[in-house]
Amino acid sequence: MFSLQKWKCSWSVAASIASILALVSVVHLFLYPVIPSLDYLSLRQAQNSCLPVNGSIEGSEKYAPRMSSKETPQRVVDLNVRYPADLHNAVTYNGAPWKAEVGRWLSGCNSNITAVEIVEKIGGKSCKNECSGQGVCNRDLGQCRCFHGFSGDGCSERMQLNCNYPESEKQPYGRWVVSICPAYCDTSRAMCFCGEGTKYPNRPVAEACGFKITSPSGPDAPRHTDWALADRDVFTTNRSEPGWCNVDPAEAYASNVRAKEECDCKYDGLWGRFCECENGWYGVDCSIPSVISSIREWPKWLRPANINVPDSARLTGNLVNLNAVVQKKRPLIYVYDLPPDFNSILMEGRHFKLECVNRIYDDRNATLWTDQLYGAQMAIYESILASPYRTLNGDEADYFFVPVLDSCIISRADDAPHFSMKDHNGLRSSFTLEFYKKAHEHIMQQYPYWNQSSGKDHIWFFSWDEGACYAPKEIWNSMMLVHWGNTNSKHNHSTTAYWGDNWDTISSDRRGNHTCFDPEKDLVLPAWKIPDERSLEAKLWARPREERRTLFYFNGNLGSTYENGRPEATYSMGIRQKVAEEFGSSPNKEGKLGKQHAKDVVVTPLRTNNYHEELANSVFCGVMPGDGWSGRMEDSILQGCIPVVIQDGIYLPYENVLNYESFAVRIREHEIPNLMHFLRSINETEVESKLAYVKKIWQRFLYRDSVLLEAERQNATIGLFENWAAKFSEIVGDDAFTTLVQCVHILWFTLVVAIRVELLSSGIVKLAAEERTQRHRDAYSGRVKSAALAMEKGKSISKRSSNEKVTLEQFVSTMAPLIDMEKEAEISLSMSSGAMRSLDSAQKKGSTILNLKCVDAQYFELVENGLRHGYYSRQSGDLVNFGVLLQFGTHDVVVLKPNKSDLGSPPLGQGVVYRIKDSSITVAFDDIPEEGLNSPLRLEKLANEVTYRRMKETLIQLSKGVQKGPAADLVPVLFGERPPTTSEKDIKFTPVNSNLDHSQKDAISKALSSKDLFLLHGPPGTGKTTTVVEIILQEVKRGSKILACAASNIAVDNIVERLVPHSASSEGKSILSRVKLVRVGHPARLLPQVLESALDAQVLRGDNSSLANDIRKEMKALNGKLLKAKDRNTKRDIRRELKTLSKEERKRQQLAVTDVLKNADVILTTLTGALTKKLEGFSFDLVIIDEAAQALEVACWIALLKGSRCILAGDHLQLPPTIQSVEAEKKGLGRTLFERLADLYGDDVMSMLTVQYRMHELIMNWSSEELYHGKIKAHASVAAHTLYELDDVKKSSSTEPTLLLIDIAGCDMEEKKDEEDSTLNEGEAAVAVAHARRLVESGVQAANIGIITPYAAQVVLLKMLRSKEDKLKMWKYLQSMVFKAIGFLSDRRRMNVAVTRARRQCCIICDTETVSGDKFLKRLIEYFEEHGEYLSASEYGTE
Repeated sequence: MFSLQKWKCSWSVAASIASILALVSVVHLFLYPVIPSLDYLSLRQAQNSCLPVNGSIEGSEKYAPRMSSKETPQRVVDLNVRYPADLHNAVTYNGAPWKAEVGRWLSGCNSNITAVEIVEKIGGKSCKNECSGQGVCNRDLGQCRCFHGFSGDGCSERMQLNCNYPESEKQPYGRWVVSICPAYCDTSRAMCFCGEGTKYPNRPVAEACGFKITSPSGPDAPRHTDWALADRDVFTTNRSEPGWCNVDPAEAYASNVRAKEECDCKYDGLWGRFCECENGWYGVDCSIPSVISSIREWPKWLRPANINVPDSARLTGNLVNLNAVVQKKRPLIYVYDLPPDFNSILMEGRHFKLECVNRIYDDRNATLWTDQLYGAQMAIYESILASPYRTLNGDEADYFFVPVLDSCIISRADDAPHFSMKDHNGLRSSFTLEFYKKAHEHIMQQYPYWNQSSGKDHIWFFSWDEGACYAPKEIWNSMMLVHWGNTNSKHNHSTTAYWGDNWDTISSDRRGNHTCFDPEKDLVLPAWKIPDERSLEAKLWARPREERRTLFYFNGNLGSTYENGRPEATYSMGIRQKVAEEFGSSPNKEGKLGKQHAKDVVVTPLRTNNYHEELANSVFCGVMPGDGWSGRMEDSILQGCIPVVIQDGIYLPYENVLNYESFAVRIREHEIPNLMHFLRSINETEVESKLAYVKKIWQRFLYRDSVLLEAERQNATIGLFENWAAKFSEIVGDDAFTTLVQCVHILWFTLVVAIRVELLSSGIVKLAAEERTQRHRDAYSGRVKSAALAMEKGKSISKRSSNEKVTLEQFVSTMAPLIDMEKEAEISLSMSSGAMRSLDSAQKKGSTILNLKCVDAQYFELVENGLRHGYYSRQSGDLVNFGVLLQFGTHDVVVLKPNKSDLGSPPLGQGVVYRIKDSSITVAFDDIPEEGLNSPLRLEKLANEVTYRRMKETLIQLSKGVQKGPAADLVPVLFGERPPTTSEKDIKFTPVNSNLDHSQKDAISKALSSKDLFLLHGPPGTGKTTTVVEIILQEVKRGSKILACAASNIAVDNIVERLVPHSASSEGKSILSRVKLVRVGHPARLLPQVLESALDAQVLRGDNSSLANDIRKEMKALNGKLLKAKDRNTKRDIRRELKTLSKEERKRQQLAVTDVLKNADVILTTLTGALTKKLEGFSFDLVIIDEAAQALEVACWIALLKGSRCILAGDHLQLPPTIQSVEAEKKGLGRTLFERLADLYGDDVMSMLTVQYRMHELIMNWSSEELYHGKIKAHASVAAHTLYELDDVKKSSSTEPTLLLIDIAGCDMEEKKDEEDSTLNEGEAAVAVAHARRLVESGVQAANIGIITPYAAQVVLLKMLRSKEDKLKMWKYLQSMVFKAIGFLSDRRRMNVAVTRARRQCCIICDTETVSGDKFLKRLIEYFEEHGEYLSASEYGTE
C-alpha cells in the first residue's frame, strides 16, 4: 500500500560529475499557512457558502463523479440568509448551539456530503518467519509488530528488561523504581513474580509487596518501606505470618491464613494475553484484514465492498494486494499502525492495571470500567479504528491520526529501568516529548504523507493534564486533541503543581516556543467519565429548574487554608482559593466562612457520597482548574448544571466551535468577588434557555460510541449484555466522537480548501511534489531559485575592480534596462508570452500543467481578505519527466486557462499557489472564474510582475534624487560620495543572548556604533541570523524603530520566529517584553508559526477593526433590505447609506492598520513588500537586510529609501541572487549591494563572524583557508564530532572518516545526456547510493543523509535508484538544484555552499582526472586526499 517514501531534501551545488554525501542537521519548516489566531474567545473567520466536496483520486473516472459540460453548476447558497443566528449569535445543528459560522456550514454543507467510492488497499505482504509467533505481521508494510519483550525483524530476539537498577552495597536491589524486585524478574516485561518453587509462581510481587515494612511511628504517621531489605515472609507457609506467594485464596477468604496487605494483583493481563491477532489480521486492535483473512469477517467500515481479484495464475511470492471499493463519506481518517512501543506495549507492560485505560477485564472476560479521566484517549482511538470514516488509503485521507498514548507514557515513566529518565531530570513531560518526537521520526521515515502539508492534516492526542504544552516543535503544525486549552494569553507558564509534569524548563530547541493550545487548529475534548447507568436512569441531566434549589455549587480541594488542602500556592493557579475566600460554605482552618457566604451557595472541600445528586440540584456549577487541568466541565454538563467557567485564556471542550454563551457562563478571574451578583442578575428566561441547551448537548460529553463498541464485543464473545450497555444503547444524539468528526470536518474546510482538483497520475507526481518540498526548505536559507536553472544556462561571474565606484546616475541608467531583460527572461520561461513554444514543451519544462479538471469551488474568508481557493488536478495524460512540477511551488503566481486555448489567450483567472500535495494543487483566487470550470483546464506559472514594477518604481524614485526623505544622508554613503561614520566610543551592551561568542559580540558592538552603514559577514554556520536578532533587540532597547527585510518570505519569517519569544505577545517580564513586532505580508505567503505576528492578525484585534466589522454587519443587513425593496426611492436611500457606510468602513480599516504599524518597534517584510501602500509615509531609524548577498541591489533600495541607517547581513562568498537572464547577469545585475560595499569600504564597515557551530573542523578548514583567509574556527561542540558518535551508529569504515574521496577515474562510468541536454552518470549515481546504503546499515538515519549533484538529470536518476532502496527513501536535503558543469565549477561560492552543508562527513564522488583540470577544484581534491580517505569507485562493486 505504501511506497515507504522518506522525507528528503537537498542542498545545492556539488563537484564536477560528482555527488556529495553530507550528514546535515534536521530543519523542520511549516510551509503552509493557517488562519491566524484571533483574540481570546473571538470568532474564526469562515465561509458563508458551500458547494459539494467529493471525489476520489484513484485513476478511474467512475470513482470521481464530476460535472459534465452540459450540467448547470450548482447554485451557491448564502448560508447567512438560510441559517440566521439567534440572539446569542449561535446557529443550531443537531440540537447543539454552534458558533454561527460553524453552525451554518454544518447545517448547509456537512449534511449534504454524499458518499464517494474509495479504493481501500488490502495488504498482502508477508513478514519474516511470520513474526515467530511473538508478534503480529503488518501485511501492508511487511513488518512485524512484536509483543512486549521481543524485537528484531522476525520478533525472534528476546529482550532483557531488568526489574532493578544496578546494585550497590547499600542498595542490594538498586535504587527504587516501580519494578524493583527481590524475587523472580520476568525480563520480557520487567515485572516481579513469586517464581518457581512457590505454590503460585505467577503471582505478582509488585513494588512494596516484597520488602520489609516498618510500623508507623505514631497514630498518623505512615508505614515505611525499606527498599534495601527483602521480606522473605511473603514466601512463608507459616499461617501466623502474613504471606503471599503460598497463600491459598480460599484459606485467605476464610481468614485461616493472613496475606500481606501491600500485596495485590496489580498487573493487568492475568486473565488473558494481549494483542494476539488471529492469522491474517493486524493493527493494534486486530481490525485490519489482509488478503488471507475472511472477507465475511471484515469490519463494518470496510463493508460492503466491491473487490478486484487479480488472476491467480500471476500470484507469486508475496500475496498481491487487493483493491476493495467502499462507499464512504468525508472526512476520511488514516490511522498510522505505529510500532507497539507507542501504544500496545505501553498498555501490556503496565505495572498498575488501572493506569491510563478506560477499562480492564475480569476472569469472565467481562468489562470493568475505570474512572481514569485520561481514558478518553483510548475511547477516541478505538472509535476511529472502528469508524466508517477510517480509510486504509492514505492518498485519499483528509486527516492522519497518530496514536501515541501519552497517558500510558507519563504514568509509566517510573515503571522500570528501561524507561530511562536520567536524561530528563525526572521530568515526565520531557520524557513524553521524546516519545512524540520519535513517533514523528517514524512516520517521516516509513510513510510519505507528512510532507504533503507539513503535518497540518495530522492529528495527535495529548491527554495528560496540560495537553500539548510539551509537544515537540516538529509536530506543532498539526491538530492537537487535548483536555487543556491553555492559549497562554494569561497563564503563560506551566500551571501544574506537580514538578514532574512541569514543562517550563524544557529547552526551546526541543519544544519550540509554541503555546499550549491554538484555537484555530486544535480541539479540546471532554474527559472520560465512567459509564454510570444510575445517572442515566435518574436522568440527572434533565432535572427541571424548580428542583434545582442551590444557586451555585462547587465541591473540591480549596487549597492550603483548609484541612487536607493542597499546600502549593500554584495549585489551581489560585482560582479555587479566591472563590473559597469569597464564598466558602465550610469553615477553613481558622473556622471562618467565605466573606460573602450565602445559604444557596455551596463552596466546600468536604467529600460527599451524593456528588452527582448535588450537582443536579444546582443551577450553576463552578468549572475551575485543579492541579493544572480538571474535569469539572464534564461533571456540570452531565448533571444538567449550567457551567460557570473561571479560568482566563483557557478553552474548554469544543469552546472554539460551540457557542458557549448559549449554555454556559464565563467569568474572568478578577471578577470573582462579583460572581454571585452577576449570577443573580441573570433573568429566569435566560437561565431556562441555558438549561435547555445543556439538556441538548450533554451526550456530546459522553463517549457513547466507545461504550457501545465494547458492549458489542462483550455480547459477541461471552453473550453478556449488562445494564450499562442497555442504558447507553438508549441514548440518541451526537456523542463525543461524532462531535469530533464534525469539528475536524469544519476546521478542515475553514482552514484551507475551496476548489478541489485531482491529479490522476500519482506516482511521478509524488516525486515532483517532493522536489517542491525540497525547494521550499532551501528557501529557508535563502537559496531557493538561485542555484536552480541559472547554472543550467552557463552562468559565470565577472570580476570587478575592488575600488570601482558607481555613481547614482550610472546605477539607475544601467539597472533600468537590465530589470527589463530579467523580466522578459522570466516571462519567457514562465510561458505566459512564449508563443514560439508548444504546450508539450511547456509541460516538459515544468512551467505548465495540462489536463486539469475542477471538481468544486467555494468561498472562504482569510483574515480580512476575501479569498477564493482553487484545487486543481490532472485529468489524463502522462507526465513527461520528473521535472514537470519542479517549477511550481507555494506562493507562485499562476493563471488558469482552458486546456486547449492558445498560449496568448486571456486567462480565466489569476491566483497564488496556496498549497501543494502529492496529487493536488490549491490556488487562492481573488475571484473564482464564473465560467469555463467544467472543461479541461491548465495552469501556467507567471512571472511576478509586481516585483519588477516595484523595482522600476524605486529606480524612478532614485533618478529623481533623494535630497529629502529619511535616506537623504544614507544614499551618498552607499554610492561612495561620502565616507561612512561611526561613534567615537565603542558601544557597550548587555547581551540578551548569553551564548554569544566573541566575534558575534564584536560585530554587534560595531553595528551599534555605526551611524549610517554596517556589513555583517556571516560565513557558513557562524550564527548570522542569531547576531541579527541580537542587533534588533539591542536597537529596540535604544528606542529605534526598525524595518527588517530579506529577499524571501521564508528568510523574513525565520527572523520573526527568533524574535517572537522577546515580543510583547510573550508577556515576558524583562524590558524586551515591550518589543512589538509586525510581520507585513499576505497571510497566504507566511509560515503558520508567525501568523500571530502578522499585520492582518493584529489588525483584527484592534478597536478600529471591530468598528469596521460592525459597519460591515450593518451593510450586510442593508444589502438584504435592498434585495427586498421594491420602491425606487427606498432603494436610492439604501444605496446612499451603503455608500456612506462603505467609506466609513474603509476609513476604520485603514486606521486599524495605521494604529498597529505606528505602535510597532520592528516591522518585518520582504524587500519588495516594503513598497506596500500600508508603509507609505513611514520612516525608520534603521533598515536591516538579511541575506543581502542573495538579493538584487535594486530590490534592496526599496527598503533602504525608508531609513537613515542600514545594516546588511550576508556572505558574498556563498550563493548569489537568482538571475534568469544570462545577458543581464553579465552586464552587472547579479552584483549585489553587499558585494559592492564590501569592495568599496572593506573592513572599515564590515565585521566577520569567525566561530562556526555546524561542521567538523576538517570540513571547515578547506573553506576557511580557501575563502576566508583561515579565520574561521570550529566551536568545541562540533570541532571533532563524527558520524559514529551519534546514537545507534556503529564505527565502521564508512562512518569513521570525516572526509572521503571516491574516485570514478578508470571505472568506465560514462556521461550521458537526456532529452533536455542535461548530464547524467549512472555509475556515479550507483556509487552514491551504495555509500548511502553503507551509512544506513551502520546506523546513520537516512533522514540525515543528503546527496548534492550539479545536474537535473542526475537528480532524476538518483531518485529512481533511491526508490528501489527502502532504507534510503527518507534522504533529507536531497535537493533538485540544476547546474551546468562549466558555470558550476568556475564558481567558488557554490562549491563553498556544497561542502559546508556537511556536519560530520563530507564525501566527494568524482573523476579526479577531469576535475583536476581546474586549479580551484584541484586544490579541493588535494585537500581531501591529504586529510581524508581515498577510495576507488570499484571498491563498491555491484552494490
